[in-house]
Amino acid sequence: MYNKPMKAIAITAECNPLHNGHRYLFDTARRMTGADYLIVVLSGDFVQRGEPAVYSKELRTRMVLEAGADLVLELPVFYACAGAEYFARGAAALIEKLHTADTVCFGSESGDAARILEAARFYENEPEDYRAALKEALAAGLSYPAAMSLAAKKLGFAQVIPEGPNDLLGILYTRTLLSLSGTARILPVKRIASESASDLRKRLLSEADNRDLPEVPVSCMDFSLPLEMELQKVLRAGKDGGDAFLDVSRDLMNRIRNCFSGYEDYDSFRLLLKTKDMTYTGISRALLHILLGIRQRDVLDCAGAGTIGYARVLGMKKEAGPLMEKLRENSTIPLITRPAREAGTIPAPFDRMLAADITASEFYDMIKRHTAGNGSSASRNMPHSEFSKPLIVI
Repeated sequence: MYNKPMKAIAITAECNPLHNGHRYLFDTARRMTGADYLIVVLSGDFVQRGEPAVYSKELRTRMVLEAGADLVLELPVFYACAGAEYFARGAAALIEKLHTADTVCFGSESGDAARILEAARFYENEPEDYRAALKEALAAGLSYPAAMSLAAKKLGFAQVIPEGPNDLLGILYTRTLLSLSGTARILPVKRIASESASDLRKRLLSEADNRDLPEVPVSCMDFSLPLEMELQKVLRAGKDGGDAFLDVSRDLMNRIRNCFSGYEDYDSFRLLLKTKDMTYTGISRALLHILLGIRQRDVLDCAGAGTIGYARVLGMKKEAGPLMEKLRENSTIPLITRPAREAGTIPAPFDRMLAADITASEFYDMIKRHTAGNGSSASRNMPHSEFSKPLIVI
């Protein structure tokens, strides 16, 4: 009897919130590859823009499963709310260490796999003059993807570099896959026009009456008081404390110190810190890293130890048992389905990474309980511990 080999594909997404573009990506990637299973690596409760996710990772996991995924894994917070280079490296390393997904799929402006692969090989080799041009562009305040593009243009390599933000993120995924395994099985899916996640978030957060929403949406403004308290602690610690946090430069820390007397709330303080040399998103990430206590040394220790040391399962389909069996056979990192039991088994430095995931989610849930209202049924039903949350199975 002929047994068809199992085929699985993987996609990294924030789904903040889920929209028709995500559904199209899931459906198209599955159809084009003929995959039996779709694995989604999902950002947790905080995302790459340096903000809390509008909906909790539990609700977004359920939405992703209902939209066609078979398994949802959490992208650790060290990478989920980092810049494009770390975000892509963390996601691609997690997928690669599973040794189960045949293809990494992602949304793309160009849909040109050959060009993305050529660009990834260029960036993987990183000529010395390119590195110098990249450093100069980053020092000028450009985001990492924009700095990549500008540095390549200066060296006359623009013809091989797709410039869309999703293409650039895809290049970074591909570059990490090349560095880890020497090969890259990628499928860029050309994006379709749909309402953006940014527009959806604005609409959700502007709703005066959210009774019809599945959850009370969360925004940075809900974290205004905790951020003020954390910044005050850092400033009291002295001049050398703040720039230990990921993405917090000495210049930014000095600006925080000089502007702190004008602090009113999260959003207005980000605008107050903005300069032509500092991007709004970069400032947002830096403030979030201070808020969550994410230090550069911990992230670098994990990067040096192999980037990823576990795969946290957030949810799965009931029919995904064969996929889980294959993951347990093939994966070179442990699968975590019960963090209360397994949290103490992760070796350093990844034990600190998992601890940061748990702390970040419990912090998010605490704020969410108060946002929902202490007396509401939604607030009463929310767990106080990450360890008490059940695995989502549909």
